[in-house]
Amino acid sequence: PDLLLLDEPTNHLDIESMQWLENYLQNFKGAMIIVSHDRYFLDKILQTPKGTTGIWEIDFGGFRRYRTNYTGFLQESQIRKQRLIQAAKIQEKRIKEIREFIMRNRANKSKSKLVKSREKYLERMERIQIESERKKIKVQFPVEEIHSRRLVELNNISKVYNGKTIFSSINLSIERGDRIALIGKNGAGKSTLCRIIAGYEHSTQGVRKSSEKLKIGTFSHEILLKLDLLNTVLDEAIKDASPEVNQTLRKFLGLFLFSGDDIYKKIEVLSGGEKT
Repeated sequence: PDLLLLDEPTNHLDIESMQWLENYLQNFKGAMIIVSHDRYFLDKILQTPKGTTGIWEIDFGGFRRYRTNYTGFLQESQIRKQRLIQAAKIQEKRIKEIREFIMRNRANKSKSKLVKSREKYLERMERIQIESERKKIKVQFPVEEIHSRRLVELNNISKVYNGKTIFSSINLSIERGDRIALIGKNGAGKSTLCRIIAGYEHSTQGVRKSSEKLKIGTFSHEILLKLDLLNTVLDEAIKDASPEVNQTLRKFLGLFLFSGDDIYKKIEVLSGGEKT
């Protein structure tokens, strides 16, 4: 193709596939437009042998171009915003001075022409607009004291699907404070292992142990497949909410930036990020 239009091309790719995609796009001779939230991927792709191509930003109803990579865009956009804020302050000071002049001299016939001139100047003045900060999602999880050092332990875990061994002889323990990245090719069994760790799925062999009163929070891309696209945001939230949460559900949705009539939007019209 001469032109590639790629919308979130890195979603669900394993590391090996990501590396292949990066290499392919870096050597692609045609043009490409990429929609992505992966800043590291964007930085790599936008640094081509011919130099940086650029960022197109759509925000607050406007469209801007930056001839830099994503890291440079973050820096330039912040500098631009600070300059706008400074220019707006200077303009507001000037507007205040002109208005004070008009108020002082409105009744002075000898300065009536100057007053009218200042009034027309204010009418024609193009005001500097500062984009207000976007609302941010406000979510807090209750902090509870963790008494156990060892949270989950897997002993000699194996998993077989339809006669095929996905993995075997896994022995591991997860302790308080651990930070673990689970990597592997697509189909290697990463999600399956996570479900076994969470206790949502049984292993074919082996034993899973967990501490008493263990609470596990999970998030998976598979949750999107369970959404009813014909439901509204509010209906979908009610479906999974506990009775005590139902009373404050609108406020809860507001924390995720669904306010006003947004809660009546159909799931099918939401963006991928909004669905998540």
